[in-house]
This record gives sequence, structure tokens and C-alpha cells, in this order.
Amino acid sequence: MTAGPSGGYPVAGTAGALAQAGLRLLTLLIAVFVGALIWIRPGNALLKGAVPVAVLLLLYGLRRAWRAFLARRGGGRCHLRPDGLVVTGPSGRIRDGVSWQNVTGIKRMSSVDLLMCFHRFEIGRRGTSPLVLVALGTRPALVAALEAEAARNGIQR
Repeated sequence: MTAGPSGGYPVAGTAGALAQAGLRLLTLLIAVFVGALIWIRPGNALLKGAVPVAVLLLLYGLRRAWRAFLARRGGGRCHLRPDGLVVTGPSGRIRDGVSWQNVTGIKRMSSVDLLMCFHRFEIGRRGTSPLVLVALGTRPALVAALEAEAARNGIQR
């Protein structure tokens, strides 16, 4: 199987979901810290507040650059095809794939809260370990597309 011409759907690994939670937790902690600085008003409060905010902005900039890098290389995508699905790694090369005939079932776990917002799919395969996909966001397009494709191929959840 080869990845088709379509852009596919963005996916992440477990590390991507944990990075999302870490960045959100760091944002929350820095907001509390800056709020405490405003409340307490210590000496050099501007400098003490500017450093964590600068670190946070740097991390958000790095995340944006990483997403642009992946988009340019075609990495971190799940391509749904008539014969199966293909997942690409960060370099844009095929990392894993499975044909619909070898899929035994799909398990889905979702978490939508303040720190973590993802949908995890575990696609069971005959004769090998399951394929795990993590789609970040509250309503990623991969959820509906994967469920529709699984229903079309008679795969049970």
C-alpha cells in the first residue's frame, strides 16, 4: 500500500498527546504565577513575569514550527484508502499500515477535558500487534472518516 495523493488526517503518538497535556498544564501554571505576581506586586515583577511568559511563547512557537515541518514533509498523517489505511511518520515515509481485510476490530477511547483533548484508536490486526492512532482535538475529522470507513467495510467497534 502506498499513501495516496490526499493530505490524509493528522495523527500523533502518545508523546504528542502527553506534550499537549504538558503544554496546557504549563500554560495554566504560568497564568497562576503571573496572576500571583499581579496580586503580590514584588520588586522586579515585570522581569519575573516576562521570563515565564517568554518561555511559554517560545514553546508555542516551537509547536507551530513542528506542525509546519510535518505538514511540509507530509508526516504524521493517516491516509484512509479503499484497501486499508496507511500512517506516515515524521519524515513523511510510511510508518505502518493495514488492509481492511486484516482488521479485526477498532477500539476508541476519547478524552475531552481541560488538559487532554484526544481520541485514541486501537485497530486490531490479524497476526500482529494493534495499530494505535491518536487524533488530537475535540472533533478531529479522522474520527468521522475512520468510523464511516470501518462501517463501510463491516468492521465492528
